[in-house]
Amino acid sequence: MKQRGKPEHAGTAPVRLWIACCALAGYAVWAQGGTLPALQPPLLLLGAWVFATLLFHLRGRILIVLRRDPLFWLGLLFLLLLVIQTWNAGRHLYFHPFEARWMFTPPPVPYLPWSFDRSESFQMLYWFAPAWALALALRHAPDRKRTGRVLLYFVMINGILLAVAGMVQWMAGTPFLFRHTRPAFRLFYATFAYRNHAGAYLVLVLAAVLGFLSYQIRWRHRAGMAVRAPVIWGTGFGGIVLVTAIHTSLSRAAILLSWVLIAWFLAALVVGRIGRGRVGRLQVGLVLALVLFITSIWVIILGGDAFRTRTQSLHTWAHQVENRQWQWETAVRIWQDHPVWGVGGWGYRHLLPYYVDEAFARSAGDPGKANVHNDALQFLAEFGGVGLALLLGALVVTGAGFVRAWQSAREQPASAVFTMVFAGLLLVGLHSLIDLPFRNPAVLYTVVILLVAVPAAWSNLRAS
Repeated sequence: MKQRGKPEHAGTAPVRLWIACCALAGYAVWAQGGTLPALQPPLLLLGAWVFATLLFHLRGRILIVLRRDPLFWLGLLFLLLLVIQTWNAGRHLYFHPFEARWMFTPPPVPYLPWSFDRSESFQMLYWFAPAWALALALRHAPDRKRTGRVLLYFVMINGILLAVAGMVQWMAGTPFLFRHTRPAFRLFYATFAYRNHAGAYLVLVLAAVLGFLSYQIRWRHRAGMAVRAPVIWGTGFGGIVLVTAIHTSLSRAAILLSWVLIAWFLAALVVGRIGRGRVGRLQVGLVLALVLFITSIWVIILGGDAFRTRTQSLHTWAHQVENRQWQWETAVRIWQDHPVWGVGGWGYRHLLPYYVDEAFARSAGDPGKANVHNDALQFLAEFGGVGLALLLGALVVTGAGFVRAWQSAREQPASAVFTMVFAGLLLVGLHSLIDLPFRNPAVLYTVVILLVAVPAAWSNLRAS
């Protein structure tokens, strides 16, 4: 006999949503991070599947639930901006005979948001529409706690599998996963076409793994249980795999951030009073032994030459970061000329030659001139003040939920998850000020999952 007010087969609704969300997040990671245009259409289809599954669950409560969610309206307005920019595309370069200079034709509708190329601008919809659907699904899932846990576990397991693939590929010395697409590409790692994208993704996964490991240690410590639990050893081994993969990726930023995370993890254990008493000292000693083991593995795998080369190149890397200042200044100047709507997705690279001296740009020594290497400034230049305000509004909404859930779990072992995930998000956010991690769908979706799924899964979580 069916229960009143409860739809038939309601128990299958969370499972359907889990499958859809995991399929989206997993495809983005294994399809070259979602950055190759030829592999992007399934992102939109999977995002539509996630959103349709959510609507099927909400049914008659769709308007009641979604209209009260500011994230729904912020995301909808931002996607509307992207749709108009994509529709109003088509600015072509031509030589003006009377002014004797190269110019762009005006957009089809001059007073609306526009972009240079429709296919390029459409990539922004591939990136952001699924992220919006994923965030809404995690905020309004039938069973938010279980859905959050499933997605968090999926992120950790999927990230560890990718790390293993990256190390196997690194040891093989060939980009076998790129054989049919970019066989000569040198900056690959695992499925990612850019090692810094892979490094940022692995840092986020490492933050989740260390947070879960810290939670398990604190929970067992509070319950007076021994640390010899299979889940702790398995999670610790997963952390070793991730840190080793980060180092084999040769992403200097990710290597530094991984060690900051490890230091943060140890400090959180000490501040959490895990290190007091004989059992506590044993636990911290175990963690320190794992850290030393990680270091040994890295030195053995990479060897002295690789270690010395990457260490000695840190000062060169700092010099490269300084050389990117001209790109940041160019993005600001582009935005100042187009302050409201911006210049459309990938519009920065179309206008770059007209804002800097060509000889200077050629001698700047940065191969990634199509990007600003500062995500916030590139979003500002391409989406304008309106677009960036909508993105920041969505970040504030999800971030406020994260902070509230963190406060509710302050005196519980679950606070360790929030601490480490916050550290990972903060570090990758800082990295985005000198690079472009958020111009990668896999990284973008992982950030959404950590921001939304962790509060759903771990707030008010009691040891049981």
